[in-house]
Amino acid sequence: MSFTLSFTTPEPIFTLAIDQTGSTTSTICPLPVPSGSFFPIVIVVVLILAFIFGEKVPKVDETDGIKMTADEIAEKFLNDKSGMDKEFHNKVYEVTGNVEDSNGQYSMTLSTESGEYEIYFDVDKEKSNKIPKLDKGDTVTMKGLYNRVLTDRIDFKDALYIACLLYTSDAA
Repeated sequence: MSFTLSFTTPEPIFTLAIDQTGSTTSTICPLPVPSGSFFPIVIVVVLILAFIFGEKVPKVDETDGIKMTADEIAEKFLNDKSGMDKEFHNKVYEVTGNVEDSNGQYSMTLSTESGEYEIYFDVDKEKSNKIPKLDKGDTVTMKGLYNRVLTDRIDFKDALYIACLLYTSDAA
């Protein structure tokens, strides 16, 4: 049993053949795109296939994060920046580190021991728990979807606040 699918105008434009062994062959003829309704249909089919088979991005609030410290992440990127960019792509991380800067409910920056990178979280304002007032040096855990690495910063997006340990001075 074999199957053949062809798109034609006066001449064949695309042919796909599948034989009983499952082998496929296809032919694309470079003809000018005809005017009319054929071209929009092809575009719609391609977009539907891209949507169905496209890359799935995990939702931060529905995914268990990979637990790491800010220093561990910075060390990995210091050793292999481009390799880690690919490894971290579209993964959710739960990161613990010391607050460098907090912009209320909008962003959180964690410092790293090396100082080469900061870990930046763009907070999901709709789903985030309320972030308490945090000071520089407080220990916090944030969860976010890896976004990108810049010259001196590793970015996570759709971030959620998880927990914190407030820094207290032992001065008496």
